[in-house]
Amino acid sequence: MKLNTKGISLVEIIISITLISIIIVFILSVLINIRSEDQESKELSQLKLNQALIIKEIHTDFIERELIGIESCEDGETREDDSVRPYIKTKNNSLNNAKTSRCLKLLYNSAKVEDSVGYLLYYSYFYGDSKELTEDEKIYVTGYRRGDKSIIRETQSAPSEEGLAMVNCLVDLCVVKIKMPILAKNGDDYGINLSYISERGFKASTSISEHYNFKIDKQ
Repeated sequence: MKLNTKGISLVEIIISITLISIIIVFILSVLINIRSEDQESKELSQLKLNQALIIKEIHTDFIERELIGIESCEDGETREDDSVRPYIKTKNNSLNNAKTSRCLKLLYNSAKVEDSVGYLLYYSYFYGDSKELTEDEKIYVTGYRRGDKSIIRETQSAPSEEGLAMVNCLVDLCVVKIKMPILAKNGDDYGINLSYISERGFKASTSISEHYNFKIDKQ
């Protein structure tokens, strides 16, 4: 009986290495896709949690502090008088740029609480220190501020539309609906959607905030 003494040829070695390389590339591709999907799922879960936290905080204030009105964040004639700005500590934020931010002022019953003004906010800022800042260094945030308390959370992108606050009053009953759409990368809306029913006279300034791109519609 003769034994095969020729061993493995160079061609066989090359074929084996090629097949192993293809398998490794395939496995790595699958692992990368799984990791990417897992990261996307975590980000979307965080967006949903952030949305719920902000909405819950504002709804609680609506009830406990008694929402009595809404108005533009421009505080009348000048943006410089807008009292929301001292709360924003980040440099290079978008609050000074017209139509790149969202802000709606929420007015509470001053007879019941000291901090009678809240702000529903969206803005962006750059976190880099370089002189030439890039879009990769931009952070989008949305949240709520009242007095020294704030809930500010990072989001994936800018609001997809202008903010809209609708007030429909009949005698002493007013239904208030507030919407600030913010789309995730997958197209889902993780924005702020609020509703409230007021049993007393409700104040709503119908002036459009050209700077903050938040429209108030009263019927």
